[in-house]
Amino acid sequence: MKKNNKKATKREQEKAAAAIVSGLAQREANSLVIGIDLGDRISNYCVRTREQEQIAEGTVTSTPQGMADFFQGIKRQRITMETGTHARWVATLLELLGHEVIVGNSRKLKLITENNQKSDKVDARLLSKLGCIGGAEWLHPVYQRREATYRELMMVRAREVLVETRTALINHVRGSVKSFGCRISACGGDQFAKVATKELPVAIQEALGGVIAMLEGLQEQIQEYDRQVKEACEEKYPETKWLLQVKGVGH
Repeated sequence: MKKNNKKATKREQEKAAAAIVSGLAQREANSLVIGIDLGDRISNYCVRTREQEQIAEGTVTSTPQGMADFFQGIKRQRITMETGTHARWVATLLELLGHEVIVGNSRKLKLITENNQKSDKVDARLLSKLGCIGGAEWLHPVYQRREATYRELMMVRAREVLVETRTALINHVRGSVKSFGCRISACGGDQFAKVATKELPVAIQEALGGVIAMLEGLQEQIQEYDRQVKEACEEKYPETKWLLQVKGVGH
């Protein structure tokens, strides 16, 4: 019985969503403002006319297919959202579908961040209202990086995570060795695995062998990221050569 009720509820929700999309598709271009509060799985939206009249609200699945299914049949409208995990790809997708997209700086949107009645539904309503009354001026829009630039930024951040992990593992090995009254010779992080392999006390070689093996693998990955970052800098960001001449930067 419960399964049947859930299926019936789901069908009703799908029909309601389809009716909303159908209604919005009939609207003239640039006549609506749609605020979206982006969630990890489900996003809330609120639709207003340019005169701020709220005409619809609901939820949409936070996936490329879910967003495309909902927005592709709607003529060009203004869509507002906050910066966040999903903002970049959602903004890019909606722009490809022909919409005007404003991504507001979440750190400056005090109407939302400091609202005592804050909820996903309320945030969507506020975003749509801000899009009506002030647009870019009130939302403090941020520049959305091009996809290629974003990928390169992700590469740099991934390298940073690996370096931090390597440092944590090195500190673990050094601390463990000290507890046996020994020390690993001073050396750079890129050489630590080789040096530690030679200097580990026999009593803990087996216990720390997995950590050393992981350090060796991390070093290979870090070197590959270094190669990719250097290549990107030389080909796309020649100005970075001045930064790389400063000791401690990029090394």
